[in-house]
Amino acid sequence: MTTDDFLPQFQRQEHDLLEQIDLGRAAGRPHWVDKNEKKLRAVQAIIGALEGDEPAAGSVDAADSRPPESGPARHTLPACP
Repeated sequence: MTTDDFLPQFQRQEHDLLEQIDLGRAAGRPHWVDKNEKKLRAVQAIIGALEGDEPAAGSVDAADSRPPESGPARHTLPACP
């Protein structure tokens, strides 16, 4: 379970993962990119839930977070070569 008090931490983690993905692409490491993209999707789902209108006053169970089916994308990841 997490609350929006941790939103800045999740946003920093999102930023760090985006940097790791860029570094992995530049180094030609598709496995590294894939693993970090999976982590990024999980973090973005948590951020989206915390920023959205969730029940229980902004708390969300991080284990149950899934990427949203619709709505605006936070960041679009280009395909790995």
